[in-house]
Amino acid sequence: MAKEIIRLEKISRHYHVGTEIVKALQEIDISINKNEFVAMMGPSGSG
Repeated sequence: MAKEIIRLEKISRHYHVGTEIVKALQEIDISINKNEFVAMMGPSGSG
C-alpha cells in the first residue's frame, strides 16, 4: 500500500471580484502518496 504523506480535507478558497464571490475551490479532499506528482490547473488568470 502506498504511503500517504499529505492529506487535505474540506479545503475551500473563495475570493472577491468586485461585488461577486468566486468559489475557486469548494470543500475538496486530496491525498498525496509518496513519489506522486500533483498539479492543479485552471484557466489563464485563475491562479
